[in-house]
Order: sequence, then structure tokens, then C-alpha cells
Amino acid sequence: MATTKTQQTTKQQELTEKDIVTFSEGSVTVHLLGTSGLWINRMSKKARESLLMGSKRDRLELKHDMREEFHSSYIEAEPDMPTALAFLGDAFKGAVVEVAADMPAVTKASIERLVSVPDERIALYGKPYLRASVVRCADRNQTPDIRTRTYLPKWAAKVTFDYVRPKFKMTTVLTLIGNAGLTIGIGDWRRQKGGRFGGWRVVTQDNPEYLEVLTQARDAQAAAMAEPEPFDEETRELLQYFDVASRAWVIEQQEKARKAEEKARKAEEKKAAAAAAALAKQEAPPKGKGGGNGSGARNR
Repeated sequence: MATTKTQQTTKQQELTEKDIVTFSEGSVTVHLLGTSGLWINRMSKKARESLLMGSKRDRLELKHDMREEFHSSYIEAEPDMPTALAFLGDAFKGAVVEVAADMPAVTKASIERLVSVPDERIALYGKPYLRASVVRCADRNQTPDIRTRTYLPKWAAKVTFDYVRPKFKMTTVLTLIGNAGLTIGIGDWRRQKGGRFGGWRVVTQDNPEYLEVLTQARDAQAAAMAEPEPFDEETRELLQYFDVASRAWVIEQQEKARKAEEKARKAEEKKAAAAAAALAKQEAPPKGKGGGNGSGARNR
């Protein structure tokens, strides 16, 4: 029996209405326990100031200030957060997006649209240490350099992920989060970049290891940040050398400043003396030419 045009149109309308589903928002909060240390790093204050105002090539300064670099590397939490340290929520979403490359059932584009982390900053638990390491610069010669950053050997975070249903199910989102912690991670030298840091696993909120890390909250972190402790012996040796070398550098700069000031003072004194001599010469009465009225009177 032939299908009429009207019947075909009706079936198409029914199929279209059937395919259109109502989206709704789901949410899941996960408790993440770091499985490897976390390097925290952001653009240094010096680099940000250079971008804003231009570099100061003519200013004499230390190449590195280890303590200043440490304090410039971490992200401070908001005052109402339970920790003093925070991490960007976009970093956790970014890890979930990147894991799609290893999961053919989903795409990066769909995760970017349909999964999000609503919090801009995530409370980060764990004791921060000062850690220095040798890095290679991005120049052509890959020049070695020393970089000082904040390092958390043990860390934990509670992150909320929003997702769109029914495109994603909670079990799917949890799988993405777990896989991202295993293969992507966050922070410097993370697993995505070939490192071994920044990984995590999803745990229950009563996990003993998780609860232990949660004791390193705002007060403990603030104390550790005020007096940063070197993480390892190599960092300790570098910090001791830096303290001695920086004091010597300060003394050297003070001596240079004293000599420059002394030189400028002598130059001003010389200039003032020359000006006084020139003024005295202008004000002095003209000298007689010899002979004149006096000698004529004696002759008479």
C-alpha cells in the first residue's frame, strides 16, 4: 500500500517531536585526593608588571628572589573560604575536557558545552612548601634556570561539576573526572605534559587520608605561608645560599649607591665653587693700568 504525502509529513512531525527532549541540569560534588604532589604556579608579579608597564632593563636587581617567587606562585583563597590557598575551577574542567582525547565515546566540544565547574576558585587543602627546581627556559638554547614555586606533597579538594541531562549521566561525569585525575591532572609538570604530578582519585568524604589532608586548612596554611619551609635538602641549600648572597648583594648595592651619592655631591660642590668664582670675578672692581694721577703728583 502506497504511503501518501500527508502520512509521510505526519510521521516526520511525530519523529521530530519525539527526538526533541527537555534538558535539565544535574550536579555532582566529588572529593578529590591527590595521588601525586601538586606544583602551584601562576605568572609572577614581575612578569605581570612588565606586561602592564613595560620592562625595566636599566634597573639593577636580583635575578631571583626565592621568597618573593614563592609568594607570587600561589593563588589566595577568598576570605570566606575554609582555606588560605585556592586553585582555579577552570583547571579541573580543563582536565575533564582534555581526557576526551582518550575516550572515543565523547568529544571535547560536547564536554566544553555540557559540563562546567561553577566555582571560580576551589578551596585547596594541604600544607604548602617552598620548592626550587632546575627548569629549561623557552628560548632556542633552552637555557637552564632556577624556579621557586609552591608545592603541596599532599593535597585535597572538593569540586562541584554541573552537567546537562540527559546528554550526560552522573556515572559518565564521575568516570570522566576519575580518568582526568589518572591521565591529565592539574598544575605544573602534570601528567598531561609528560610529568608525574597533579593527579587525583575520587574518594568518599569519610576517607581517612582525605580527612587527614583536610586538617591543613586556613590557619595551618597561613602559618606555613608566612614562614615557608623548604621541601627538600636541595631547596634548603639553595635558600641558605640565596640568603647569604642576597645580603651581600644588598650591601654591594648600598655601597654603589653611597659612592654614586658621594660623586654627585662632589660634582655639585665643584659646580657651586665654579659658579661662586665666576660671580666673584664679575663683581670685582677693574684694576688700574699703572702710571696715572698718582705718579704724576710725585713727579711734581
